Amino acid sequence: MVSEGQRRMRRIWVVIILFTMGLMPVAGISDLPAQADEPPQEMEELQQWVYDQGYNYTVAENWISQLSPEERETLCGYKQVEAPEGPLPENLGFFSNVPTIETRKFGLPPASYDAMALGYVTPIKNQSSPLSCGSCWLHAAMADFESDVAIGESSLLDFSEQEAGDCNIWSSVGGYDFCQGGNALMTTNYFTKYGSADETCHPYAATPQSCYGCPLLKNVDNWRMITGSDGNESKHINTIKNAILNYGPVYSSIYANGPGFDTYSSGVYEDWSPGSTNHVIEIIGWDDTIPWSTGTGAWMIKNSWGTDWGASGPYPGCAWVAYGAANLGDETSAICGYGNPPHTIFYHDECGWMSWFMGDGVNPTFYGAVRFTPSQDLTLTAVDFWAVDVNMNYEIRIFGTLTDLGSSNYAFSSQLGTTQTGSTNEQGYYSIPLSRPVPLTGGDDFIVQVKLTTSTPGHFWPMPIDYYTTASHPWLPAWSGIATFSNESYGGSDGAQFKPSPYDVGIRARAQLVAPDLVVGWNLMSLPLIPYSTDITDIINADNLASGNMDNVDLVYYFDTASETWLWWNGAPASTLTTMEDGLGYWMLMSGADILTVQGTQVGDPPPEYGVIVGWNMIGFTSTTAMAPAVYLASAAGDYTLLYGWDAVGETWLWWNGAPASTLTTMEPGDGYWILMDNPGTITPP
Repeated sequence: MVSEGQRRMRRIWVVIILFTMGLMPVAGISDLPAQADEPPQEMEELQQWVYDQGYNYTVAENWISQLSPEERETLCGYKQVEAPEGPLPENLGFFSNVPTIETRKFGLPPASYDAMALGYVTPIKNQSSPLSCGSCWLHAAMADFESDVAIGESSLLDFSEQEAGDCNIWSSVGGYDFCQGGNALMTTNYFTKYGSADETCHPYAATPQSCYGCPLLKNVDNWRMITGSDGNESKHINTIKNAILNYGPVYSSIYANGPGFDTYSSGVYEDWSPGSTNHVIEIIGWDDTIPWSTGTGAWMIKNSWGTDWGASGPYPGCAWVAYGAANLGDETSAICGYGNPPHTIFYHDECGWMSWFMGDGVNPTFYGAVRFTPSQDLTLTAVDFWAVDVNMNYEIRIFGTLTDLGSSNYAFSSQLGTTQTGSTNEQGYYSIPLSRPVPLTGGDDFIVQVKLTTSTPGHFWPMPIDYYTTASHPWLPAWSGIATFSNESYGGSDGAQFKPSPYDVGIRARAQLVAPDLVVGWNLMSLPLIPYSTDITDIINADNLASGNMDNVDLVYYFDTASETWLWWNGAPASTLTTMEDGLGYWMLMSGADILTVQGTQVGDPPPEYGVIVGWNMIGFTSTTAMAPAVYLASAAGDYTLLYGWDAVGETWLWWNGAPASTLTTMEPGDGYWILMDNPGTITPP
């Protein structure tokens, strides 16, 4: 007979979490003040009320003060996940009190920090121009994304909030009005599946339109949850400061219905009412020395209400908010990794992770797996998942075979690549680059299996799933009308046998077309990966050619700049070129079109360094994602004059020198280049 305990062990349980975070004391913060009577509505009387409280911020008429109370309410569009009330459905569970952790890379935070002054903040926008719209959740997330790019590339890009609002799954499938609000889980799901587009492709209209399908510029691959909604923000000051130093300006929520917030003009804003956060902004800095009524220290925030709001603040459209005031700091999160959009992202969790988890309800370890089928030959380069606890351990394995054991039990075999293990820190979204990328064959399925282990005592649901209810997300269209179940997700407790999961698992895979595509004639190519072997016969052979036909390869040339000598290979013993290396470019003469699959590893940390000398150098592009020449060649900035690329299809030279007229705008995986160096230098892939 099977005991009840054994039955519980076999069940797949699901859990939703409200992020009531662990607290971290911060020295030097006084007790929070009590707030006096109800503030008046007239501007002069409101200003006097502010002064009577001992506060030092000012209020002024602005475009918001002309709105009705109902219209003002629509500006606050932040939606918190809500805990279901009453008994949960059978086999569902609820978990709370997941702690935060403080990650510190730079020692103690400085007394002040200003990301705007450093050039890391894009211009202020107005979420309600030309119409009143509660899209703060889109604007704050996009501001976070733009700041990451500004830090990484020293470029202030303008991403389209409208495209993200119209193209996310709730709007595009469910007809959801993004002006009704949202949260960071929704934007992160969109950013990680797709990415961001240029504002000029889909200008902001402050009302739902249709999805334009604009070209994607950047894709998010890492995102972290910094704080939860415990309402004790003064305890998280150093946690948020360190997150800003580590990741850049952060997305955070605030209670925006307090007295005078909508008419804030200058000074340090204070509100000590117990209202739950309903608006989101970007925290872009702080100053520990700024005084307020009973203490010192304030956050600098970037709002999305135009420059008329906060016109005399630290910057127009920005404000100082006292540490701990207005619940600022609840639900803080940060985009902390991005890149150019990969060729393919495999996923079944269409809605992403909406705070629901899966496990057996008994053990902190659980296995999840997803099966995908590529439509073409690709190289698997990374595995993504949502980390639902702090300090989780993971194990990633890729398999090529699924076996039906009967009685709804399945097993995976024929492992591809190597087993990869590691750990996470904060909760959030993680993309783990594979130390050994896995070649994928079009039409052949593969299985990504991830073992996850929680660290918080009593948290027995480690696996993220695509699921939510109208109780937890009452503002959204019903999950059953949005998501399409794939029947390709599995779960298990022992890693040996798996059951089909009733929900899609939050595990994804990233793949690149990193095999150089070779056309008939001359091709200027390179190795996008660091090869396992540099022997030219280990790289160019029938097994690595899609055709399996070595007759397609006539000749390979490489120019040795140091000796000013051409080296060649055609398979004959007399060939002078015996190796192919990452970081170098090669000419290949093809008599038949083909695809060369490169076996190797991605650029790691620390990245390789490729030396270049004065004069013309044949260089490679060691990356699995395309990027602008200025980004890839940043380490050699100032040492080179000109970069040439060869369009083998059009038999045309493309060039780049930083000028707007340059015809070479993107360096692509598998392509080689000529670079003219004025000084010796080093190219270090980013």
